[in-house]
Amino acid sequence: MSNGSITIRLGAVMTSTVAQIRGQTCVADLKPGETAQIISLETSNQTVLRKIMALGVFPGSSLRVLRCFPVFVLEIGYTRIAIDREIASNIYVHR
Repeated sequence: MSNGSITIRLGAVMTSTVAQIRGQTCVADLKPGETAQIISLETSNQTVLRKIMALGVFPGSSLRVLRCFPVFVLEIGYTRIAIDREIASNIYVHR
């Protein structure tokens, strides 16, 4: 995020090692109560990307994790959404 870029990427998926080097993590790695800013949405599946965006999840938004099990419950602004681990793994954030 050093260059301030925001990405929505369909195709090549970032590996967790690359994300960690960049100081990023995915939502699936966050714990309840943690807050973060969404940096990118990265998936090779166009359907998943559409679903994420339809839920109002966009780069630049801040989120707070309310629950991690059995599904991830996130608060983004005044909205609460529930997503599964697969989708949470496609949302990269900066703590």
